Amino acid sequence: MAILVADANAEDRAAIRKQFHALQPSLQIREASNGDEALNALQSCVFDLALVSSTLPKLKGLAFQNWAAGGPNGQLFGLLYNNLHMNWALIADRIHAYDAFIKPLKAEAADNLLKVIDRRREATPVLIVGGNERLRRIVSTMLRSSRFPFAPSEADTGRVAVETVSTEQYSIAIIDSKLPDMVGIEAVARMSRYSTMKNILLSDSWERSISSEALG
Repeated sequence: MAILVADANAEDRAAIRKQFHALQPSLQIREASNGDEALNALQSCVFDLALVSSTLPKLKGLAFQNWAAGGPNGQLFGLLYNNLHMNWALIADRIHAYDAFIKPLKAEAADNLLKVIDRRREATPVLIVGGNERLRRIVSTMLRSSRFPFAPSEADTGRVAVETVSTEQYSIAIIDSKLPDMVGIEAVARMSRYSTMKNILLSDSWERSISSEALG
């Protein structure tokens, strides 16, 4: 596991390094004091996470955004702030950052980031159950475009869904409340005989809401 810490302040970089090493001593941490060093590191090595100061000198925004957009689920990075910023969440969302963090980085935040890295290493199997093929594909596309890797499969009826989970393992099932052969809650009850996966039962309005989002 490798992390890049890009910050002009050497003391801040050292504090972040110490925080991560306290949780995982074998962690590889590389440091950069400006945008040029950070970009060179990102282009020459593969990092599981990049923590980048919002005030990093010589930061080339477009080059960094191109890096962040790479990979099937994008690159995982966080923004570091010296002070609380009223728009930090909005800024992080606009540039597709995982989150924004106030320095010094807290142990809880560092621990959560390590868990996120582990979570991204393996795709989570998801079963999408619904009678409408177009909407199943929309949900599948939304999952595949997430910053976390998912491996979606589809079932068009409750019976097929039950047969599927009886032989295959899934972590999550997304189920329409009205299926062609039974109501969604019945499908959940039947599937629970074979699996302890988490079930998301969609309301009657899910078709309208997902269709509207897909149409922009």
